[in-house]
Amino acid sequence: MTSERTDVVVVGAGVAWSEAGAEVAAGTSVLSAPHIIVTVPVGVLKAGGISFDPPLPEPVAGAIDRLEMNRFEKVVLRFADRFWPEGVYAIRRQGPAAAWWHSWYDITGPDGAPTLLTFAAADCAELTASWPDDRIADDVLDALREVFGPAVPEPTGSVVTRWQLDPYSRGSYAFLPVGARRQDHDDLAEPVGGGVLQLAGEATWTDDPATVTAALQSGRRAAERILAHRR
Repeated sequence: MTSERTDVVVVGAGVAWSEAGAEVAAGTSVLSAPHIIVTVPVGVLKAGGISFDPPLPEPVAGAIDRLEMNRFEKVVLRFADRFWPEGVYAIRRQGPAAAWWHSWYDITGPDGAPTLLTFAAADCAELTASWPDDRIADDVLDALREVFGPAVPEPTGSVVTRWQLDPYSRGSYAFLPVGARRQDHDDLAEPVGGGVLQLAGEATWTDDPATVTAALQSGRRAAERILAHRR
């Protein structure tokens, strides 16, 4: 094993901590640091993807138990020609037809290739998780043809996210199920061991969770706490 010392470490599979500092087991290496920031998703923490010795205390542990990871996937379709009206950014369906593919957004980029984004959420995300990409794309196309008619062309390409199946995320973002509290976001960010160990990420930012902004802001907050602790 090798030993390295640094101020902030990306967490591996095991964390041993005390008020004197922390050690992170990462493969065959052990990294030592006076402070550590854990930024893995709540889904990984709930699944025990990282072991903590000693276990995380309250209120952090309780917040992890109460929060859950959402099933929310994106489907992107690119076309050779635009078939929806110019100037229309969002296309929405209402009523029973909107139970699955209910919204599309024009995300055509600088290259000008017509591109639409839609979402699979909740039951739709769960049921389509085992579907191959081409089946999902075909199902989205069927819904688009209910809106625009049979003239909707086949896409030239498609991308489907698989966050709920990714062992390094186990979902797209954290949410508050029944029994959870808004305070859980703050509790998840409580410094542990006198500030030796901190959690950061979208789930730890109460004002705007489930966003990239929340992830960035929470990381800055954790870094600022460490810098303040060292002064």
